[in-house]
Amino acid sequence: MIFKLLSSQVPWLLLLACLFLQSAYRRQWANIRALFWLGATVGISDAVAAQIIKPFAARIRPCIALNWIHVVDGCAGSLSFPSNHASNGAAFAAFWFMWKGGPIGWFALACAFCVGISRVYLGMHYPSDVLGGFVLGSCIGGLSFVLARRFILSESPNTTAIKKEAV
Repeated sequence: MIFKLLSSQVPWLLLLACLFLQSAYRRQWANIRALFWLGATVGISDAVAAQIIKPFAARIRPCIALNWIHVVDGCAGSLSFPSNHASNGAAFAAFWFMWKGGPIGWFALACAFCVGISRVYLGMHYPSDVLGGFVLGSCIGGLSFVLARRFILSESPNTTAIKKEAV
């Protein structure tokens, strides 16, 4: 049950929505920009894995290739490498870890790891699919954070002036 939940989009979308609402309530505009950027990062990770790498690698899922694999909830799709779930989770976790760090950053990394494990447990991916997804997502998340820090997280003259006026 927990592995199916980890593989669902619902908890992650709820988490992003809660963080967005909290940041909006507190008027933390830099956080809101970063959360939108983070959502786009996960979308890019998903698109690169599904639209570029999967058709190129063309590896068949273990639940199709190996008839003895126990599948918990049916075999979805046909291509396996890389795992989109692992890639998206790693992109989210890498960005979050670099942005927030600390215990919450480590928690995000642990959640991404659990998502990857769930994909193997559910019979949807080989371990190497998950590892490939982790590498891809970590690279995309890390690069995205570097760009976000450069373009949206750095203080602009307007935000500095607003902070000085508030003091």
